[in-house]
Amino acid sequence: MRRRTTMGDNGQTTLEFLGLLPILFAVLIAVWQGAMLALTFIFAGHAAAAGARAVSVGADARAAAVRDLPSGWRDAAAIRLDQWPAAPGTSPAPARAVDVDLSVPLLFPGLWHLPLHFSGRAGVLQEDRP
Repeated sequence: MRRRTTMGDNGQTTLEFLGLLPILFAVLIAVWQGAMLALTFIFAGHAAAAGARAVSVGADARAAAVRDLPSGWRDAAAIRLDQWPAAPGTSPAPARAVDVDLSVPLLFPGLWHLPLHFSGRAGVLQEDRP
């Protein structure tokens, strides 16, 4: 009588893991890109606030905003200074606004950028000093 030899389930776990590995990798990349989106949003707000603080003490707002950004976001940053719009029906206040527009990096900051931008805006009311 001849004995039948079968391998059974040997190696099944390895094959399932290899089949699932591209999906796990894609999920990891999506989570990382989500973190890049969130960081860009946060950095835009922080840089605008740093520029507004510089305006309030008479320093260079653009330099302060760029200095507040991490190096991977500096190259694609657009920083604008303008007057803060007054509310309808009120007299315009001497307020300055700093707008920071950042491009979202693709996977790693400083390499490639997505065509998606986040803006941060901060303002400061300029008061007369006694």
